[in-house]
Amino acid sequence: MLKEKSQIIAYLNLKKVKELRFNYSDPSDDIKATWDRAKLAVKCGLEFRHDAIKNYFIILIDFRYEYKISDKKKLLIVESKTETSFHILNLNKVMEAKKGSKYFNIHKKIMEDMIKIVVSNLRGMLIIKTAGTYMNEYYVPINLAEHLLKTLNSK
Repeated sequence: MLKEKSQIIAYLNLKKVKELRFNYSDPSDDIKATWDRAKLAVKCGLEFRHDAIKNYFIILIDFRYEYKISDKKKLLIVESKTETSFHILNLNKVMEAKKGSKYFNIHKKIMEDMIKIVVSNLRGMLIIKTAGTYMNEYYVPINLAEHLLKTLNSK
């Protein structure tokens, strides 16, 4: 990510949150009867799209809850994919990217803010979508944004 630059002003606006996919499979009664929270795994991935000339940055987050039934079998309980679009005035001053390349460097604070917004939106959507279900008490982990940022910073 880009190092801090003094006196750069970039305005970050959330433009749109779009649900691309949502699936929920309620665990069967026998799984609920022997439920072991340690067998519940969170899987999460990010994709990025951007255009510094048009000042837009899009983050796609793919989130899953999988329950391990056995070493070879997992039950997909929750699957969600959302697209969050941002308009960033002066994006070209806080991001470096080669045209046609998926690789980019962006100001650390802006990326942190965007990831926190994306995760917060995901959390709210999952709470609403799983209302009244067994999985409603299992929220998106509170440290997911920090984990994603740490993963990005290590690349």
